[in-house]
Amino acid sequence: MGAAQSGGAGRRAGGRPLHASPRAGARLRPLTIETLGALIAAGRPLDALALIDRLTTKDRWHGRVRLLESRAALDAGDLGRAGRVLDTGLVVDDLREGEDALDELWWDYHERIHPSGAARARREPAAVRLRLQRQAVLNRRVHQR
Repeated sequence: MGAAQSGGAGRRAGGRPLHASPRAGARLRPLTIETLGALIAAGRPLDALALIDRLTTKDRWHGRVRLLESRAALDAGDLGRAGRVLDTGLVVDDLREGEDALDELWWDYHERIHPSGAARARREPAAVRLRLQRQAVLNRRVHQR
């Protein structure tokens, strides 16, 4: 049976979406992360959160998944959930040099909870931001030990 007959690409037999499996496991984590990013980019943060809720505990606690969870929660207007992820210590082991997803998430979150203060902080001199970025790198190194 071809993809068109089984419900289309991205579906398994029976028509259930591939991303709907809670047992996807670490071998499918990159696909899960890509799916979460696509859902968020498509303006579907609630679908991204529903997918995260179905993941195993181990997969849910992966740093990149937690980053995307906080972003989806923020985009869905769930400041409590977004804040809980940030408050429990978010470590994204695969954060690439120059990637600003964590910075943007942090600033967007604080702009929502403290609109005037965070907007002012975002305009601070680059030297202050550089110091904060260096501190984040040091914190990641400490967590990796």
